[in-house]
Amino acid sequence: MGKIDTTNSRPPGASNRDMKYRWLTFPLILSALPAIAMTILAIRSYRIADSAWWNLKDDVHAVVLSNGKFEMYFQKVKPGAPFHIIADRGHRAQEPSDTHPGQSQLATAWEHLGFGYAAGTDQYAFKRIIVVPWWLPAAIVGLPPVGWVIWRRKQRTARLRAENGCIYCGYSLRGNTSGACPECGSPCGMLRA
Repeated sequence: MGKIDTTNSRPPGASNRDMKYRWLTFPLILSALPAIAMTILAIRSYRIADSAWWNLKDDVHAVVLSNGKFEMYFQKVKPGAPFHIIADRGHRAQEPSDTHPGQSQLATAWEHLGFGYAAGTDQYAFKRIIVVPWWLPAAIVGLPPVGWVIWRRKQRTARLRAENGCIYCGYSLRGNTSGACPECGSPCGMLRA
């Protein structure tokens, strides 16, 4: 009589199948980091507002994270203006401000559910303000890792069911008629012989 190997209760080749999508793990973890960073910055924005700008000559681009909102400012200075914007970039921390595009003096302005938009021209420049709540970019960046985890879990469960494995611990349930996993004790339902 040959000796039975009880150290590996997983079906043969299961570890190779688990490795199939393992290369996706690192990029998806990296894509979750910006969502976590945005959430931390949004919480911080109620105490300290962060602003970053990158200006071209007579063209302003700025992003401010204040009171849980991303506020984007764009301004194009007209050629006949008595002032000029110099090309530079930078970052500054300041007190939070509560921007309401709907209360601006620009021609087109609206605000609804944390979103806002204002655009128009004054005597020196064309201005545009866009306000987006922090959760929208965080959700957009955070959805791929969450979707991947759900997809991976469903795929693993389907594979283990097809191979008569316990969907909780992966233990092989071939020949088990008790209806419970001998490894973890979870109920297994009806199994194929």
